[in-house]
Amino acid sequence: MRDTVQAKLLQLGLLQRNARGAGWQLTQLAREFLSATLSSSHESTLTEDLLKLGMIAPAPIGSGMSWVFTPRGRTLLAYLLDRPSAFEDPALDFGREH
Repeated sequence: MRDTVQAKLLQLGLLQRNARGAGWQLTQLAREFLSATLSSSHESTLTEDLLKLGMIAPAPIGSGMSWVFTPRGRTLLAYLLDRPSAFEDPALDFGREH
């Protein structure tokens, strides 16, 4: 397995194949983890890192969340989930349209 973000998320139990088998989905653990991070007013290490990377921003007042994904964050998350099997066998990805 190559050293990629997808591989790390899979190893941590935060990512699993989706029902179609052509992409990925966040596990229940990942959804709970992200929800807790985005709804917490406490700036954890993860929150600080996501802020520095421009992946999250303060949520609008009254939204019930402390943080929201930025367009950049949503794009990255969609990219990671939509990649078929990019880290298991890189040769499988050659010539495939994304």
